[in-house]
Amino acid sequence: MAVNKRWGKIVYGLLFVLVLPIGLRFWTDRLVVGLPVERAPVLGLITIFVGAFLAVWGMMDLWFIGRGLPMNAYPPPIPVRRGLYGIAPHPIYVGFVACVVGESIRIGSAAGLWITAPLVALGCLALVAGFEGPELHKRFGREALPEPWLGMPSTEGVASLATRVGTLVWTGSIWGLAYFGIKAFGVPRQALETLMPWEWNIPILPFTMMFYASVYLVVPLAFLVESDKKRLRCLSIGALLATCLNTLFYLVLPLTAVFRVARPEELLSRWMDWEQRMAIPAAGCFPSFHATWAVLAVWSLGRGRSFASKSVWVFWCVVLCASCLTTGMHSIADVAAGAMVGLLAARHEKIWRGILDRAEILGNSWKAWNLCGLRIMSHGIWSGLAGAVGIVVIGSAAGSNLFGWVLVVAAMSLIGACLWAQWVEGSAALLRPFGYYGSIFGGLVAIVAIWLLNGPAGILMGAFAVASPWVQAVGRMRCVVQGCCHGRPVSWGIRVTNPHSRVVKLAGFQGVPIHPTPVYSILGNLAIGLLLTRLWLAGSSAIFLAGLYMVLSGFLRFVEEAYRGEPQTRSYFQLALYQWLAIFSVGLGMALMILPSGETLRHDFPSLTVDLAAVCWGLVSAFAMSMDFPKSTVRFSRLTG
Repeated sequence: MAVNKRWGKIVYGLLFVLVLPIGLRFWTDRLVVGLPVERAPVLGLITIFVGAFLAVWGMMDLWFIGRGLPMNAYPPPIPVRRGLYGIAPHPIYVGFVACVVGESIRIGSAAGLWITAPLVALGCLALVAGFEGPELHKRFGREALPEPWLGMPSTEGVASLATRVGTLVWTGSIWGLAYFGIKAFGVPRQALETLMPWEWNIPILPFTMMFYASVYLVVPLAFLVESDKKRLRCLSIGALLATCLNTLFYLVLPLTAVFRVARPEELLSRWMDWEQRMAIPAAGCFPSFHATWAVLAVWSLGRGRSFASKSVWVFWCVVLCASCLTTGMHSIADVAAGAMVGLLAARHEKIWRGILDRAEILGNSWKAWNLCGLRIMSHGIWSGLAGAVGIVVIGSAAGSNLFGWVLVVAAMSLIGACLWAQWVEGSAALLRPFGYYGSIFGGLVAIVAIWLLNGPAGILMGAFAVASPWVQAVGRMRCVVQGCCHGRPVSWGIRVTNPHSRVVKLAGFQGVPIHPTPVYSILGNLAIGLLLTRLWLAGSSAIFLAGLYMVLSGFLRFVEEAYRGEPQTRSYFQLALYQWLAIFSVGLGMALMILPSGETLRHDFPSLTVDLAAVCWGLVSAFAMSMDFPKSTVRFSRLTG
């Protein structure tokens, strides 16, 4: 047993220290992307050195302080709260990502910088959120986990000045990486201008540069004066959420706003000219981060203050937003969108609570109507809508001339979903379950058969990939009502009491707060759907889109599965079955992404044929997933017992 464990450690170490880096380099060299990059050997070597230093230091801390190895399969027996882990979170992962970025810059690899590095970062994040974090919490408890200086406070109480500075530096660093990454990415080709013609008449007022630049003082002030740990954490979460939302908008919306330049005749004019030069290119304009940060800062500084104090900060926010126009840095659309994102981020707690409340209402809304032995369940509206949405998107991407093939793949996906789940989860209580990976398997079988027949396999794969996130986002509403894909117990979650829900009928979690895992899936799939749609409209390869979807959905499913609580799901070697399938999905997706293919998807407006097919397929989907025969014991006859 000891020998097997020793060999397991050796293989595990070689996998991550040798095989993974070599494999990533091999994979990156075969990616074809037309994105900007500048070769900078010195900067790349410095970045590699810093990343390697962080990773090695983190490994040494786990060895000397934790008395173990930096391996999730063989974790240290002692929680590490000192050393580098007391300064920065997850230094090994941060160092590894830095090494990937550094090597990409060193050799001038656009694929490495814009595809490999972000996917490696997402993979590390998925590993932390989907396995490492929950496992550490289970083994050591929340109080024993590290709370590094660079990070968010995880407990209540009074925040020291050092804690406030650390939270500011950590939050600002993540924003800086995102913002300057977008600047390096540049303005998308054929970007739309948000500056309206009449906005050129807005006067350039050099003295307003003082108000525009004041955000660089007020935002740090908001962090430094917040002594309550709970509020400081809330501010940091709001800032990170705003960073994610704005970055997503920058990636999926090809918008820009040309700078309105003033003549640098005096000091303030020269200052404004310098600010504009530093902001070149005009990428990352919509939404305006200046407006977003201003709203967040005012929300934090005004909380719990007198009306007069709040009024002063609100006035400052309005003046700063106006200065975005009078300095020529932004358009009105940029400022309005930035302020909106700031409001959403500032009220994220109330918004999240509202989402949970509505998910709870929907989770208890199960109803059914019997018609001559056929039971029609209320979640049929979501099943049907998901199917119809999928056909509309696929028809637009593949074209109506391929619609026969589309229906073949769709039918095989539905059959595969049913057969897979029957094999994995079928029981006396679950006579007709459906499984996501079964639908993937069934669809791939159909596409391989079409490829063997010299059919349009690549186009179909890309079209289904573009549609899948939207189908998932809508279809998960059915999961909320039906109670499938539900979460495990948690103190703050949603409560389901409807006796027909699978949460109650199969898991026995009646009235117990659980993770809203279908909501996690909906939000994640919306982000994936927006990104893939942008790449589709930009003319990316169909096969590349299919591969990227499988990678991103694999990351999402790996995390989501860590918080599920379905009793019928099996686990192997500390991971749930579907987490292993998610890992396989990532590997398969990476293989697809490097396949040579010049086929691109179409951008057709849905025809009458597509619309009629969408309605018909929506009815088929509703029947399959939301209608059954409750008195029958025949296999496939009943959804839930």
